[in-house]
Amino acid sequence: MDFPTISYLILTYTALSVFTAGILWNLVAHRDKIAPAAARPGRAIRLLYSFMIACMAFAMLRHARLVLNPIPACLAEFQSIGLYGECLLPFVALALLAAYARYEGPASDVIAQWIAAGLLFLTAASGWAVKYLAGSAVSDVKNFLVGALAFRPAPIDTHPLFLLHYTLFLALAACAPFARIPKVVSISCMIVMAGMLVAARPNPQMRTASGSDAAAPRNHYPVDYWVRSHGEILTGSREFGIGECWLCHNADASCNNCHKYVGVPTVRQVLE
Repeated sequence: MDFPTISYLILTYTALSVFTAGILWNLVAHRDKIAPAAARPGRAIRLLYSFMIACMAFAMLRHARLVLNPIPACLAEFQSIGLYGECLLPFVALALLAAYARYEGPASDVIAQWIAAGLLFLTAASGWAVKYLAGSAVSDVKNFLVGALAFRPAPIDTHPLFLLHYTLFLALAACAPFARIPKVVSISCMIVMAGMLVAARPNPQMRTASGSDAAAPRNHYPVDYWVRSHGEILTGSREFGIGECWLCHNADASCNNCHKYVGVPTVRQVLE
């Protein structure tokens, strides 16, 4: 394994350990502190907090495809809806930061919520950058995450924007238990983590974006570019359409096995 993969495996296991220990600590040792303190935040903050949890739930359901294999059909259909939660998260986090700037509660609470909301904003904003600027191969990301959860390591995508996004997510996961988390959210997090560990099944047959160019035809050089960008090429090019794909490829063997793996719509092959 290369150095980035080893480093991020260590960071992943460390963040998951801190997150799990923090949630258990909240549930067992300090139950009475999970509920809001006597100096409650105002109604606006509570509403924003509830809306933030809803948006995070939508975003996490969308990201669940990165650790589940196979992906349930209902979750695959949910992807477009979950995108709305991802889009709203940065704005909700900014609104929480502004609201807590005027909150006159205990200093420790304000600092913890500021850190959590700031990390949430940076994580969500960097996620936008990964989606629209980085062009990371979802199959590579999933191979790494599923491999980490199943203790069968796979190389990590080394695009700087993805590494930034993933680092911020790990920091948010490690810090989240030390902000005020409702008990129901804590229990839900533990259930989700247990489900992720059970459902993480690597697919050794899945090709990665860093596959060998030697195995590809010359019109697909470099393989890394085609794996990451073929969707944009097929939808945005006037000179190259999906019909040309069927000259060499079969939809089920070349397309849909990967599409099902990463939770995107399958392709229907039409021979003209």
